[in-house]
Amino acid sequence: KVQYWIMQTQALTNTKQYQRAIGNLEMIKRMGLATASTANLLGELYLNESLYDSALGAFKLALESKEKLRNIDYIRIAQTFLAIGSYSEAEEYVTSLEGTLDLDNDQKILVLNIKSDIYLDTDRRAEASEILQELIGRDPSNGPALLSLAEYNWDEMKYEQAAFYYERATKLEDFAAEAYLDFAQMRAAQKKYADAIPLLREHLRIKPSTRVTRYLENLERAAAQAAANEASS
Repeated sequence: KVQYWIMQTQALTNTKQYQRAIGNLEMIKRMGLATASTANLLGELYLNESLYDSALGAFKLALESKEKLRNIDYIRIAQTFLAIGSYSEAEEYVTSLEGTLDLDNDQKILVLNIKSDIYLDTDRRAEASEILQELIGRDPSNGPALLSLAEYNWDEMKYEQAAFYYERATKLEDFAAEAYLDFAQMRAAQKKYADAIPLLREHLRIKPSTRVTRYLENLERAAAQAAANEASS
């Protein structure tokens, strides 16, 4: 009987009869016969219907099942909640995931990335900072984490700590241009033009831009004016 419902559910899903498919899977769940696969499919169907709380319950049931999916399959569920902006469900699911699965280092890095994004997107930046520091401890070449930590410390007016993270990010080919630009903007905001100008030139060497060239010219004028003011005082 259960196998028949599962086959029928697959047919209903293929023909986009999602509500009927959900009904079948809920019947299997109420009978206590749900597996990780059927519970996971139920979660996906609830997601498709934008019923995020119901999806979370189904996905947690799949996580708790004796039959296990691959760890990456569970992690992708958390990534899906994050991608659709379902932050409370993403956070609750990640907590369950961490308490249930034996994750290897690469998988822990994926989970830490999800957690940091949840905290950043919900403006819990102090919590995000803690996760980001753990993340770069495991993954020292994580450019987005380094840049996020630099920005956080800049906002907290911990300029030299921010500089430390910017400098590390400048050594990563894919993130160097952004790191040099952001670092230069921080130094300019501090009115440290002599520091900002060479950083901006490094950015332009990697990524030429008319807009940034004009910004550099403005900084050079500001530096000259500051020097003139100091000389006349």
